[in-house]
Amino acid sequence: MNWNALTGIATAATALAAIGSTWAAIFAAKKQNVNFERSSRDFRLSLSAELALKLGERFNSEGFRKCRFIAASALLRQEGMDEAEDVLDFLESVGLLMRLGALNDEVAYSFFFHWINL
Repeated sequence: MNWNALTGIATAATALAAIGSTWAAIFAAKKQNVNFERSSRDFRLSLSAELALKLGERFNSEGFRKCRFIAASALLRQEGMDEAEDVLDFLESVGLLMRLGALNDEVAYSFFFHWINL
């Protein structure tokens, strides 16, 4: 038996096994990255929805409804604009949370568009 030929075949088989292992590792890493990105996106959306619910709760609370009424009256009269400050600050905070990416645009639109647009 020719030992050089056997050594060559064994070396080639080892190289192919190394290439296969490398390919499998790369494939697994890509799949793990896709799963991580999906999980991260879902987590961010969940946090955004929870934040929107809390903001909506505050926005629709009895105390803030009174504040909104006073602000709307002041804006309609176009005087006493400082009375609208709390509501405008709230909406500005919603905008900031959107710009920072803490609040998803679609979620914010769903919860607050009607009020911001009017």
